[in-house]
Amino acid sequence: MLSYLHGIVLSGHSMDSWILNLDDTCITNVLYCKSKRYGCDPYDPSEFKTWAMTGGIHGNERDEETIGQVTTENLHKQGSVGYERLILRTAAYKGQNTVAYKSSISKQLVEQGYRIWGNVGDQWSDLQGDYLRNRDFTLPNPMIPI
Repeated sequence: MLSYLHGIVLSGHSMDSWILNLDDTCITNVLYCKSKRYGCDPYDPSEFKTWAMTGGIHGNERDEETIGQVTTENLHKQGSVGYERLILRTAAYKGQNTVAYKSSISKQLVEQGYRIWGNVGDQWSDLQGDYLRNRDFTLPNPMIPI
């Protein structure tokens, strides 16, 4: 990935971008998974949201905008700064599968004039769909092999 990144010649028009999946890619949910005995106890979305609100996690691409502020604060605490925008799943996308949601967001970015150089995720659903980027990278995730 670094070789590819260093070989990119930016256009200079500030519309160059990367898409980075947050949960289990830029950050880890391992502490939450540990509290659920690594899948032995059932996942509870409400409980996860409460846990995320306490600052246990510094970002999650499934977050609704209701936890956007704590996500931003925790991203900054972890050293993630300098990004232009944090895109969180809103109520308009509730119930939509990951591939459809991420394709829709990528399409919007391309239509706004962004050139998406790369996409980084930990699951195939992070890398599939329409409006694929110039290059996709998957990082291993031993917690959730989907």
